[in-house]
Amino acid sequence: MLGLGAVISPKAKSHVLRGSLETTIAIDSYISIPITNILFRGNHSFSTWVKLKVSNIDTTNIGYKHATKSARQEYFLTLYGQDFSDPGTILFTQRSGLGLSRKSGLSGISKSDSRSSKWCNIVVTTQSTAGGNTTDTKIYINGIQGSSQASTAMTAAQKEDFAPTSAFIFGGLNFSAGSTVNHTSPNSIRVSSFSAWSRTLAPSEITTIYKGGRGRKLHRNIGDYTSSNDLKLDYNFNSVSQDGSYKSTGSVAEVAVAKNCIFTSDHPSSSTGRLQG
Repeated sequence: MLGLGAVISPKAKSHVLRGSLETTIAIDSYISIPITNILFRGNHSFSTWVKLKVSNIDTTNIGYKHATKSARQEYFLTLYGQDFSDPGTILFTQRSGLGLSRKSGLSGISKSDSRSSKWCNIVVTTQSTAGGNTTDTKIYINGIQGSSQASTAMTAAQKEDFAPTSAFIFGGLNFSAGSTVNHTSPNSIRVSSFSAWSRTLAPSEITTIYKGGRGRKLHRNIGDYTSSNDLKLDYNFNSVSQDGSYKSTGSVAEVAVAKNCIFTSDHPSSSTGRLQG
């Protein structure tokens, strides 16, 4: 379905280059992250570093939607950019069938503060509460928890029903009726990494990961960050080979795919100052 190039070796985690991939506004330019792994059904967290290249973006969708509106298979983010009329929010929806799981958080990417073109760290955590019928989802932007718009009430059967048939897309939205990628609503976005854990990260860990806007490697525990053994997926999009496949350097060897992207030397750790926030 997708053309694969040279696989980036897991050894890359010891020699991380400072770089990222940038999608274009073309319909066939995107980064594809596999989310079919069972870890996304239980308690989990994911982290990604993104940058909106320009300020004149109304909204940017990233993630996965399903053509059957009632299907509990959707997992996506909507970033409201500076040209949106609202103050600037991130809207997160997980397993969105029947409107069960909408969440939102302030992003700081607003019409008035002119802070696009800065790296933004987004962390999403999911935790089942007592009784198992409610999933508590939190959004963190640059180490700070955003406000919650609504609770997530789901039965055990509904949670087990989450089974996406295709990938999480950066640079647009993967709108699918099955396993075929149908990429829609593209916007240019830079992505330096995507990581996922099989546990709910603590707020202090998320602050440590953010590291004042520079980020850090995730394969060993340091400070308040103690979840390296639970790191399942970890992708660093820092290869000068713009397209091809990127093997996870976490404990699960899933493969992400970059298609028609531009390599840039820009990276969160390249800055000496605090980024956006």
